[in-house]
Amino acid sequence: MAQSSVIREFFVALGFKVDEPALKQFQEGITRVTKSVVGLATAGEATALAVAVGVERFASNLEALYFASQRTGASASNLRAFSLAAQNFGATAGDALGSVEALASFLRYNPAGEGVLQGLGLQTRDPKTGKVRDTTDMLLDFGKQTAKMPFSLANQYAQILGVSERTLIALRNGDFE
Repeated sequence: MAQSSVIREFFVALGFKVDEPALKQFQEGITRVTKSVVGLATAGEATALAVAVGVERFASNLEALYFASQRTGASASNLRAFSLAAQNFGATAGDALGSVEALASFLRYNPAGEGVLQGLGLQTRDPKTGKVRDTTDMLLDFGKQTAKMPFSLANQYAQILGVSERTLIALRNGDFE
């Protein structure tokens, strides 16, 4: 009741007449407003936390995409597009990215890796510059080539290159590109 007497003294000092029902109604109104403000502050804090988590996750994804781009020799935009296309055809983004990384690793660690791909009818280097082509582009061509062969044979090539079965199935679809 200490709050009640403080509020009463404040109103009397301002020149208001204070009766018990009016004072009680005023106190209830202040309590409701206080609860609303606390609720609003809590909601604002939760929203700020959600935004911070979202920004952190987005930055982490961009960082992972950047490093995957560096490891695979594929552009970040091509990796992102490749992952989205794979998801549209039933593979996961992880399958798609793993397949791109596996192909890049195959080419990096196997001296005859380019010859294997060229034997499949894939062009591994840009004819104008002589540089190795974007890995995602090579995988798209791999999908086109394997679409012409029985799935069992295509799957054997995919296993050699490290391409997941789900990614292979997606790549063999003519609409993937």
